[in-house]
Amino acid sequence: MQKKIRIERELKERQKRNPLNYYWPHAPGCDGKSCNEVKFTYKDYYGTEYEVEGCPQYQFHTSKATTRGLFGSNRSGKTVAGVVEMAIHLTGHYPEWWIDEKKWNKAIKARFFTTDFKKGVGEVLQDKIAEWFPEGAIKDREKNNAGIYDKYWIKHESGKISSFDIMTYEQQARMGEGWSGHMAWYDECPPESHRIATLRGLTDFFGWEVFTATPVSEPYLYDEIYASKDPDVECFTMDIRHNLVRPNPLTKDSIGLTEEAIQRYERSIKDPGEFDARIHGKFKYLTGRIWKIWDRPIHTFNRNIWKKGEKNCLFTGQPPRHWPRIFLIDPHDEKPHALLWVALEPEYNRYFVYREALLKNCSFTEVVRHIRDVEVENREKIAVRIMDPNFGPKTQGYNRRTVRDDFEEASMNIGYAMSFDFGNDNKARGRKAVEELMWYDTTQPISIINRPKIQVAGDLHECIYHIEHYVWDENKHGTERDPREKPKDIATDFNDLLHYLSLSEFNGEPAEVVHGPGKFYA
Repeated sequence: MQKKIRIERELKERQKRNPLNYYWPHAPGCDGKSCNEVKFTYKDYYGTEYEVEGCPQYQFHTSKATTRGLFGSNRSGKTVAGVVEMAIHLTGHYPEWWIDEKKWNKAIKARFFTTDFKKGVGEVLQDKIAEWFPEGAIKDREKNNAGIYDKYWIKHESGKISSFDIMTYEQQARMGEGWSGHMAWYDECPPESHRIATLRGLTDFFGWEVFTATPVSEPYLYDEIYASKDPDVECFTMDIRHNLVRPNPLTKDSIGLTEEAIQRYERSIKDPGEFDARIHGKFKYLTGRIWKIWDRPIHTFNRNIWKKGEKNCLFTGQPPRHWPRIFLIDPHDEKPHALLWVALEPEYNRYFVYREALLKNCSFTEVVRHIRDVEVENREKIAVRIMDPNFGPKTQGYNRRTVRDDFEEASMNIGYAMSFDFGNDNKARGRKAVEELMWYDTTQPISIINRPKIQVAGDLHECIYHIEHYVWDENKHGTERDPREKPKDIATDFNDLLHYLSLSEFNGEPAEVVHGPGKFYA
C-alpha cells in the first residue's frame, strides 16, 4: 500500500513538473491511435440524436496549416488546447506525437488574445497558464496598470528566452500594431480589426495564427477562416461531447464532463439560436446576428423555378410578368450605390427578392441608365420606387436640389422617367418587420402554410452577405434587447433596403409620390 501511495505521489509530482507530458487530446473511446475511426451516437437533453466523430483537439494540434481554428462548444476544452499549443511552442518541449512541420527550432515571440482583462485574463487565462506551463518555465512576468500579468518571459529548451504578451478585445485594435512575432492565439472570437492589426506583425516570420472559439460572434470568421478555400487554412469543430468524461491513460485519472452536467447545461440554454453554437460548436446561428431566424436553405430560392413561357414568365429566371414589382435604392456619394428589385407573389403576398446591384464609382446618370437597361431588357414595369430617406433629401450645389431631384432629372434626360418615394427609416420597427417576414415555425416542416414571407434569390451574393453579417454592435447574451441598441456599421446597405421594403406595406399598387424634404423617423 505504501509503495502504491509513493508511486501515485511521484506521478503527481511529475505532472506538476511538466503537465505537457500528460496532456491527452483525444475523445472518448480513442486509444490515441484511432482518431479517424472514433464515432459515437448521442442524444441531447431534448432527445435529438446526433453523431460525434474524430478527435478535434488532436487534429487541431497536428494540422500542417499555418492558420488553424478549433471552433467548439462551451466547456469543450478549446482554451486548454490553445494554452497547451502555445506552451509547447514557447518552451520547445514537443511531445513525441507532434509533427515536424509544426515545430519552431528556436525561442519564439507570441501574442495571446482574449475577451477582457478582468474575466478573460484574470479569471481564466492566468489559471490555465499556471496549470499547463511546466514548473519553472516562467522566467519572469510583468503586470499592467490594472495589476494583471500581461507580459511573460519563458525558458526555451534551446537555452534562449521566448516571450508572449496578452491583449484583449476591449483594447483598441491600433494597440496591436507595431508588433512582430511568430505566433498569435485568439481565445474566443476576435474582432476583424484586431486580427488584421496582429496579422501584420506575423509577416516578418511568416508566423502562424490559431483560433479557439465558440462561434457566437464575428461572423466574418466563417467566411474568411472556417469556410476558407485556402489550403493553408484548416478548421475543426468540437462538440461538447468530445469532452465527455473519459480516462486519461497517462495519469490514470478521469477528465471531461459527465453526461448529467452536459444535459443540465443544455437545459439552461433558452435561446434556440444559440444551441448549435454553444453545444455543437457550429456556425449555423450566431448570437450577434440580428436576424437569427435566417437560414440560407430556407430563405433563399433558385430563380430557375421561373421558366420562360410557363405561368406568364417572359424570361427564365425572372418572376412572372403579372407579379407587381418594387425597386429600392440606397444611393451614396462615396460608397457604392445599393439597388434591389423585389416581386410580390399576388396569391400569397410573399416577397421574392430577385435582382441586386452594387454599383461602384458611378454617377447618378450611370445608375439610372443601369436601372433602365435591366428593366427594359426584361420588359418590366415597376409599381413603386423607394429611396433611402437619409441621403435622398440631401441638397447639393447652389440651387439646393436634393439627391432625389437629381436622380429624377437624370432619368428624364435618358427618356426613362422615374419617381421616388422616401422609405420609412424607423430602424427598430424595420428590423422587427423584416424578422416577421422571415419567420416560420422552425419546429414544423416547411409547407404552404409554414414558410417565410420573404425569400432571396440564391445568387444575390451581396444581399445575402449583408443579411448574414448584420450583427449587434455589442454582443449581449439573452433573447431580449434594448430597442435603442444599434447594429455594427458594416454590411448595412441591403439590410436598410429590406427595412424600407418591410415598412412600405407594398401591395402592388402604385404609391403616391411624396415631394419635399422627405420623411425622417427616430
